[in-house]
Amino acid sequence: TSCISERARRFQSFDLPPNHQEPIQLVRYAVGEQYHFHHDWFPAENTKENGHASVERGGNRVSSFFAYVSVSEDIAGGGTKFPKLAAPEGDGWCGVVECDQAREEGVTFRPIEG
Repeated sequence: TSCISERARRFQSFDLPPNHQEPIQLVRYAVGEQYHFHHDWFPAENTKENGHASVERGGNRVSSFFAYVSVSEDIAGGGTKFPKLAAPEGDGWCGVVECDQAREEGVTFRPIEG
């Protein structure tokens, strides 16, 4: 996993030591399994004093990096959707994002092996 962690740091252009990264989370989905929508952020009023995650405890994530270890043509779905993210313009993005969904629905990044 160290090579994936290093690749994530370089890809995200972070010049931080590896101990500033969250541990890698590995997930393997069986047929029919999925990860449901959730939020990976918290509002600014959450503080360590009221027992919540906070900027003092590391803050919200600046970015996320997903690595698909194995992908096959017969997989349906498998993308990561960001419903509030503005969809990029231009057909050049269609190799990495789903271009057949309405722009107001956000962006779904396709699973791409590598």
